[in-house]
Amino acid sequence: ALVAVHGQVSPSYADENIEIYNSTSSADAFSNESIVCGTAQCVVECLESESCEQVQIDASQSSSLILKCSGYFSCRSADLVQGPSEEFTLRCIGEWSCFQSVFSATNSTKV
Repeated sequence: ALVAVHGQVSPSYADENIEIYNSTSSADAFSNESIVCGTAQCVVECLESESCEQVQIDASQSSSLILKCSGYFSCRSADLVQGPSEEFTLRCIGEWSCFQSVFSATNSTKV
């Protein structure tokens, strides 16, 4: 299923070229989902515990992707299907976040 849930957009992200997926609404907001970023910049924030578990992210249409996994076990077993063309920023902050995840930045010039 294509996720089209947009969370609270902070002023620094207030740009029509930025697509935000924010998982503050529920713990498993993007679990087992496929996110296809269709804008130049894509921000995926997995803030709750176990959010974005086994999520698949396709950022091939984007020039930059920021993936922030700050919840406990957030982004666990995540799979980045296609990286952005220029810059991939990965922040695994929460305990056990990004555990058993697979990330590829082969298309990116900056990681």
